[in-house]
Amino acid sequence: MPVRSEIDIDGCHVDGTIPTGLRGSFIRNGPNPAFEPLGSYHMFDGDGMLHGITFGDDGVSYATVGSARGVWVPSSLTAPPSTTAWPR
Repeated sequence: MPVRSEIDIDGCHVDGTIPTGLRGSFIRNGPNPAFEPLGSYHMFDGDGMLHGITFGDDGVSYATVGSARGVWVPSSLTAPPSTTAWPR
């Protein structure tokens, strides 16, 4: 279930046309557990992955950022994961 790779694509193919003046990014946070769940799992539990699409003067790009990059944001409710499981 965990996605271990990340995507970074510049110059995405677009069917049709992008409205003139549309510039900026849309970023979505989705589930991506750092480890295979041991029991029942809900997508709101635990770790996640960011998906982003950017519209710029040079075209459209898409990228993901998640546990494969070793990004860890601790909170008061969690403990850091084992350092051996997260690539650096």
